Amino acid sequence: MAVGLCACSSLNRQEAPAPLSDPPTLPAAYEGAGGDAANQTTMAWWDSFNDPALSQIVNQTLAQNLSWQAAKTRVAQAQALLAQSVANQAPQIDLGASVTRQRRSLEVFNAANAAGAPRDSTTWSADAQLKWQWDAFDELKLAQTAATERVQQSRAAAAASRLLVAAQAASLVVQARALRQRIDATQATLAIDTQQLEIAVAKRRAGLTVQVPVLQAQAAVRANDQALAQLQAEQVPTANALAVLAAITPAQAAQWLGNSAQLPMPPTRGELNTYVGVPSQLLLRRPDVLEAQAQVRAASAELATSLAQRYPRFTINAQLGWAAASAAALGTPAALLAALSPSVTWPLLDGGAQAARSDQRRAQAQEAALLYRQAVLRAFAQTESALLTLDARNRESAAAATQLQALREAAQVAQIQHSSGQIDLVLALQTQRAAITAQAAQSSAHLQTLEAAINVYQAVGGGWSEADVTAWQAEPVSRLLSNK
Repeated sequence: MAVGLCACSSLNRQEAPAPLSDPPTLPAAYEGAGGDAANQTTMAWWDSFNDPALSQIVNQTLAQNLSWQAAKTRVAQAQALLAQSVANQAPQIDLGASVTRQRRSLEVFNAANAAGAPRDSTTWSADAQLKWQWDAFDELKLAQTAATERVQQSRAAAAASRLLVAAQAASLVVQARALRQRIDATQATLAIDTQQLEIAVAKRRAGLTVQVPVLQAQAAVRANDQALAQLQAEQVPTANALAVLAAITPAQAAQWLGNSAQLPMPPTRGELNTYVGVPSQLLLRRPDVLEAQAQVRAASAELATSLAQRYPRFTINAQLGWAAASAAALGTPAALLAALSPSVTWPLLDGGAQAARSDQRRAQAQEAALLYRQAVLRAFAQTESALLTLDARNRESAAAATQLQALREAAQVAQIQHSSGQIDLVLALQTQRAAITAQAAQSSAHLQTLEAAINVYQAVGGGWSEADVTAWQAEPVSRLLSNK
């Protein structure tokens, strides 16, 4: 028996899953970025826009979002499974009590009753039963390890859900404000086109022009009417999207968004460089990468558990109690009973079912390792793409701002020249219209820059601190069990 146990132990060590491969090698820095590690920050990344109203909407959305709340319940489920795996390693004690009234058949009674015992009998009993499994091959400990990693995986998934909700809420806020700017610009353009139409009609009536300018002005007015109606209609889907995200009514969402058209200033690339850090930090910051890491560790532990289930399982059963013919006799020395029953079971022939389960677990561990590498590569690609996109959007926004400034100055000069009689009203209005069009273009470029900055924050996993990193390590079991 001892030889068999030693052989099993040796076999268990030989067949234990080998450590999975390291993550793919990442560059020392992102293209166009510095090579310094990111500073720790506990500030919510959306606060970096220095917009209290935006921050308030994001915080309220996170507090009420149903997906985020559901993700937290999945963490609680994983913690409960971990608590079960810990409990499985402890002795199980059950208390029992029973009373049995028995009447033997007349045939049995007549054949067996030589001493004149009554045919009817009552048995009272009360006992405690103990069951404990000796974890000789670490099956239960490995199951606890797997459950611990599943808790970590669920936490990372919850963090990914929270990050996504925050990014979506921030995007909806800036989109709503940019839409408000486009509506204001379209209304201003419509007012100018209406004024130009009035001038064209007056000139036509005076015989100073042909019908074509009138028709062109009418077409411009109708086009702006149509554009304004479309823009105003777009406000409804934006409010509805925020309503679903924050679990509120569309009317409440519209009230949250308000009528503000003020877009926050995006952070500069220099500010983001100290926040973004280096690619290797993605392994500690991206929730999807952390989730994939935990998935690899959990799958490896589940494979080891499956291998351990192929070896003998030692169990001790014990019973201590009383059994008597009357309730009054319970607890007396004569009614005492006790039993001890150690046992061992060893699966030998199961048609290959256990081997197939181990093969399944091994394939799942290999899949998890591949998905982890993919998650790391995807995280780096998304982050670098987001940074390069932000650079491009910053250049576009700067060019649009320069054009807007030039056209605004031209509109001011045209207004002065019109007031002094140097140019007619139509030319002044056209110059003013060009400035409004440039304002709309600059607003669009500003929005795209803000969305690119939000994508950068999302790509690097949001804010982080040393406490956030250590939070992904396994918590003490006692803390998990007390977290009701």
